[in-house]
This record gives sequence, C-alpha cells and structure tokens, in this order.
Amino acid sequence: MTARRAAAARVSRARRPNGIARAAAVAGAVAVLGGSLAGPAAAAGGVTTTAGELGVIRQEAAMALVDGNEHLVIDLNVTGELDAGTGGMLLVATPSQPTVTPLADDSLLDAFRSATAPVEIVEERWWPDLESFSGAADEVDPGDQPVLPLVADETGGVYGLGPAGGNDVAGWFTARGYAVSQGMLNAINAYAAGGWHFTAIGFTASPTGAVDLADGTEADDRTVEARLPAVELVFPTGELVYPMLLSADSSDALELRTYVLGAERLDRTDPMRGLSKVSFAGAVSTSVEPGLAPWLDPLGGSGYITAVDQTFTSPSRISSDIRFATSGYGDVTPEPVTVAERKILLGMPAGPVLVFGGMVVLAIVGIVVSRVLQARDDER
Repeated sequence: MTARRAAAARVSRARRPNGIARAAAVAGAVAVLGGSLAGPAAAAGGVTTTAGELGVIRQEAAMALVDGNEHLVIDLNVTGELDAGTGGMLLVATPSQPTVTPLADDSLLDAFRSATAPVEIVEERWWPDLESFSGAADEVDPGDQPVLPLVADETGGVYGLGPAGGNDVAGWFTARGYAVSQGMLNAINAYAAGGWHFTAIGFTASPTGAVDLADGTEADDRTVEARLPAVELVFPTGELVYPMLLSADSSDALELRTYVLGAERLDRTDPMRGLSKVSFAGAVSTSVEPGLAPWLDPLGGSGYITAVDQTFTSPSRISSDIRFATSGYGDVTPEPVTVAERKILLGMPAGPVLVFGGMVVLAIVGIVVSRVLQARDDER
C-alpha cells in the first residue's frame, strides 16, 4: 500500500459516521486542480498538482429542490501531499448557471448528519478491552495526525466559466498554469456537449503550514488529509441531479454519501443505484433539527430526508450522474450503535483500580484486626 493510500485509509476511517466524520463533495462533477505547470504535474482522481498529489477519497452532499431550484451543499475529503501556500481550484459542473456561496461553518451538514445518525446506546466500560493488552489500543487516532489544512482562497475566487466547450474549459485552466488530465477532459467534454455550466472555486493549502501536535510532534508541512472549504450552489433544474462523471478519473476507492431533502422520500433512479444503500429515510422538522431551518422553512418547517451511501471501489466504472425521483418506499431506521463510556479512576480503568483498592483496604483491615486480636491475646 502506498503512503497516499495509507493516508486515505486513515482519513476514510475518521470520516465514517461519527466518526466523516465530517464528509461530502460534489461527486464526479467536481475536479480539484492544485499547483502550477512549473514542473511535471501529477494527476489522480480529478486532482493535479506539481507540488505533490491530491486524491479524493470521500464525498458528502446535501440536496433539495425548491421552486425549481436545486440547493446543493458539497463537502470534499482529499488526501496526499501539497506545498504550504499552494493554490488550487475546485471545478463544478451544473445543468445551469449556479449561484455559489462559501459556507462559514458546517452547521447545515452537521444538522443532516445529526438527523440521520443512529441512536446511541451508552455502555459503561469498567474494565480494559482485550486489545489493550495486545498493543492494538496504541494506534494513533487519525484525528491526531499533524496535517496541512486547506483554506478558502483569500480572494474568494469564484469563476463562472459558463456553458463553454470542453477545450475552452481546459484552455482556461492551462492559461493559468493548471493541468487537466485526459480523464477529466473526457468528462468535461461530456458535460459541455449537454450545455452544462462550469464554475471554478479557488482554495489554498494553509500558507502557515501544518500545526504541530500538542505533544510537540512536528508536522509534515506537505501532508494533506483535509476537507475543502464547503460551498452551497443554487441553480435552476427540473430534477435533482448529482453529477458524477469526473469521479471516474479517480485512482482511489471513493466513498459517497448523499442527503436528499423533500416533502417525501426520494430514491435514486440512475443505473448505478444497485450497489448503493439507503442508510436513513424518515421525517424531520425544525423542532427536532433547528439547524435545518434554512431548508425546511420553504417546506413549511417539516420534510423528509433520504440518506444514501455507496462506495466506488473502481471509480473508472462510473458511467452516469446520480438522479432522484419520488419513491413509494417507507422509513429506514439505522441500527442503534453502542458507545463505550470508559470509567477512568486515577488515570486507569476503574474496575481494576477499585478491585486493587478493595484488596488493599481488605489487607489493611486484616492487618489491623490481626494486631488487635494479637494485642488482646497478649493482655490475657
């Protein structure tokens, strides 16, 4: 396994339902381009940079169709290497001209995650797990890895390229020092043939470099295991669509989760739906999830969320966009998950500490009783 794939695995584990972690992207209609053509460019999964290599490993997206406009929030997880201060571009394809708004925080996606999360059953753990004795518990938490974060372009660069031809879009990037792989160009051409619009959104690898860990561990200032700054796009469309074709250029396995909000359940209708899984389907309201108010208010304060998961082990087989339509199926409730609440006493599992402490107390009591009895015998 390459270092980049190993890093991808760590981030993928960290972003699974909280634990995506936080998660999502505009699936295949999103391409990330970083660095310049000052040297040879490396491309993988819609990512190209001369300063290293970035790959898309997880995507999340929230969608709703309101009054003929699709609202789409995207969140993209990438991993690889990139020099601090290096800029890049996020390329988005949509059926019509979008309005793009960078999001200041993750509150909306967090609300979708919270609304669709399984019920947690808290289980108290007083004793150490068996893996604690095998050394497995010593593995470093992926969230503790020093990495180079990605931040929004300081200029807030959003470039509407319009319904341009594929070569025109590629030319726009190359004129600014970015490379476009053949796989990306093929997907761009497919969207251009349909009259789709293209938008480029700038981002930058943190110019201050990675942050060292609290324990003094120095960070690798080229390692990237991060999320791109989330954005919301709003564009006219007759049906909910999630573009996927650019993801076919990915060289890594790709995890995808989509949240669709509507008045009723909306299921996928695309040819790739057979390997997907509905992880949640149910009603939601602002009284339960106030963070969804911006999207629920147009629906009267209540709606229905359908969450779908899919892993593309071979992204090259992606052949269509993802589309949704009204479904007659019912609710789907995820299985409850058990959350361990470890009882710690004096920095150790409470069970052994209490047992050891009890044994010490009994030993002391035994000694005291023995001496008292001995003293009585001596008095006699």
